Amino acid sequence: MRAVCGRSFALAMSSFLAALFGLGSVSVVSQARAAGIEGVVQSGAAGLSGYKVSLYASFAGGGPSWRLVGSDVSDGAGRFAIAYSLPPGLAKKNPVLFVEAVRGSVLLASAIGIGSSAPSSIVVNERTTVATANAFARFVDGSKIGSDSNVYGMINGVPMAGNLANPVTGETGIVLASLPNGTETSTLATFNSLANVVAACVASAGNCATLFDAATPPGGSRPKNVVEALANIVRNPSYPDYPSNASDPIFLLSQANATYQPTLAQRPTNWLLFLKITGSFSSEQNSDNLMNGPGNFAIDEQGFAWANNNAEPRPPNEFACAGLRLLKFYPWGEPVSDTPYFGGGEYSVSPSSPSPSRSS
Repeated sequence: MRAVCGRSFALAMSSFLAALFGLGSVSVVSQARAAGIEGVVQSGAAGLSGYKVSLYASFAGGGPSWRLVGSDVSDGAGRFAIAYSLPPGLAKKNPVLFVEAVRGSVLLASAIGIGSSAPSSIVVNERTTVATANAFARFVDGSKIGSDSNVYGMINGVPMAGNLANPVTGETGIVLASLPNGTETSTLATFNSLANVVAACVASAGNCATLFDAATPPGGSRPKNVVEALANIVRNPSYPDYPSNASDPIFLLSQANATYQPTLAQRPTNWLLFLKITGSFSSEQNSDNLMNGPGNFAIDEQGFAWANNNAEPRPPNEFACAGLRLLKFYPWGEPVSDTPYFGGGEYSVSPSSPSPSRSS
């Protein structure tokens, strides 16, 4: 029997939207008081001693794009503590806060938060370094991460990095670790392989030199630190002669350290980190899904993604009526709290449709 097409939507979806990503909308809170962070610099589970740990504030759209606000040196267990306060006149500009840990040719990093919403306890390791370099690749300039004008890009980068690595625990981010990602796609293994590249650099200055050589873009300058090298890989993510493992220096370097698992058994076609977004922590196709065959996409000036459903969500063996939903997602993939939207002539807008058809 053919299904009755309508505007039903499971109540379970609203509960999911409240919990998805554990992030909610980015909270931008002014910070006018003294604060502090403590944490540990690690490679895998081992603390790293003697690292110069610095806290930087990046003021996009007003104020300095990169400002040192506090520092410490990690102790024998890798622990550090930094007390800081933002300069007068800048406390209300809600900076993006970064922590960088440097020793010799190694630079580990983490995008920890925005203004006073940043956590007070963090872990800086290879995972947070890969996550930060990927989310902020376009803003990396040497050891600095910032923009004089792109406020939205800088703010959106914080939860994007959190999708990949949790700055509080240093573990894999919940979005990358969970369905529909996790072990169902190759991204987790690619991410761990890149983290192992950084771990190889932590273990050996020679491996750092190999990484910097491999991440030198054609006709470009050789990177001077790990974050810059990883950002270069995002901008230039593939190597020739695929599928030859021997022709991919990043893959070869990832084999030198097995700290993080699972990893790639063969070189990838490229080193980009793609996340699969279905609107829930699930890859099962059913009536409770938010999406089914999203069609046209648009990105607005703040980075929000808009898409329509070509069909109503249904299990694979059931008839699916024409889609009636307009969807909106934060730039980091989380559905906004009031999505989906209905009405306004939205009716199965396919990628080939010149304009929406009016619902009867």
